[in-house]
Amino acid sequence: MKRRFSPWPAAVAMMLGAAGTGFAQNNNPTPPAPPANAAPVAPAVNAAPAPAANPAPPAPPATDPGPPPPPPSRPFTPPPPMAPAPKPKPLIGPPGVAATVNGEKITTAQVSALALKVAGPSLVDQFINNMLLDQEAKKKNVTATPADIASRIAEARQQIAQQFPGRSLEDLLAQNHRSLAEFKDNIRYRVLAEKLAGGTVQTIPSLHVRHILILTQNPTGAPDAKPHTEAEAQTIIAKIQDALKAGQKFEDLAKQYSEDPSNKEKGGDLGIINAQTQFDPTFLAAALKLKKGEVTPTPVKSMYGLHLIKADSTSADPTPADKPLYDAAAKQAQQQQLAQQVPAYLQTLRAKAKIVNYLAQ
Repeated sequence: MKRRFSPWPAAVAMMLGAAGTGFAQNNNPTPPAPPANAAPVAPAVNAAPAPAANPAPPAPPATDPGPPPPPPSRPFTPPPPMAPAPKPKPLIGPPGVAATVNGEKITTAQVSALALKVAGPSLVDQFINNMLLDQEAKKKNVTATPADIASRIAEARQQIAQQFPGRSLEDLLAQNHRSLAEFKDNIRYRVLAEKLAGGTVQTIPSLHVRHILILTQNPTGAPDAKPHTEAEAQTIIAKIQDALKAGQKFEDLAKQYSEDPSNKEKGGDLGIINAQTQFDPTFLAAALKLKKGEVTPTPVKSMYGLHLIKADSTSADPTPADKPLYDAAAKQAQQQQLAQQVPAYLQTLRAKAKIVNYLAQ
């Protein structure tokens, strides 16, 4: 259940084309350094914003496209005009010179030729995908509205605020040599692709969980971790179970006993999870069996130690406070399912189109 952070917030990564579907015009982002591995469990990819960090084992980065598409039957209106491209910076060195090494020149022509050879075919592929989407959207009167784009930008800002406090969307875009106009353009193509590709989306049950972790291992090598023997951990778990039977609150016991520093002070709160959440498989399987108010009857063993897990509520029986979180989680799960449909849809468009990519030959 090693803590893992994607170097980009999911919404930003998706809009920059990080999922490999080819919407970005620049295919070489340089992500910022991820936060330190401070907790034994990772944030849930599908969790709605909640007042707690989420657990998970190492796993491939999840994709997180954006809000669900409205029906593609509205009258066609032209896409919103994009902001003009930023003016190029004035040349610092001599014209046509990219660098010098001991007085010997490396020309911009050399750099351009290599860049065209290495990155040219894939960049042209991205432009091809975008043009196909524009053509198909025009045929079917599908648009990415200003509201669609504004919603995705708001989502990206929210994720950045949660994962990189003190940083802004503009900061991360500038770090990767992107403008806000380019980001909006990538959003527009992402929205068009989801609306055009949108198929059946399943509703995924979810629940709001807490846990108490007693360490028996230290796989991350955290200097302040003090693992117990299995027998010691079982004794502590039994003591916690007795306290629960006596009427003590789970969240109070989590604050007292849990050895997960990412959520100990928050009563072990892990937020909203579902079957798509990237948690330790054993932990996730045990959690998903719980009903509202239930605690796992026996401790659940992970690569970190022993857990007691409690379901505060479920999507089928939410508390008033959790209802907005479940709505957000359902929306995010729907977006993820739509994102999985986009690559196949693009392949279908390409198969029907007459395409000649001269750089790929």
